Amino acid sequence: MSAGDRFRALPIASTARRKPWRIRHRIPEEVPAKVTEDPACQIAAANNDKANAKIAMVDALGRVMLSLVRDKTQLFKEYSDNADFKKWLEDAVFRATYKKTA
Repeated sequence: MSAGDRFRALPIASTARRKPWRIRHRIPEEVPAKVTEDPACQIAAANNDKANAKIAMVDALGRVMLSLVRDKTQLFKEYSDNADFKKWLEDAVFRATYKKTA
């Protein structure tokens, strides 16, 4: 099952079609953009150390998800309660944000 299929299978995917903030766009666009703005993530990525960049990204992703909890409760609920979704999101955001420079 592809990552996209896994996301579409989640209950939030069907409700996302009705939400004006469109959760489907928030994950591939807004979440990675906010993660890349995190200073710790930028430093780790600049050092070209994939392992530390992943750790920094996971920490930054947690902070971004907490910032979304106020008005995006269902997305945060899936992130905090669904280990498969959390792992998928961590991997997807890392792929979207980590650019090897060397």
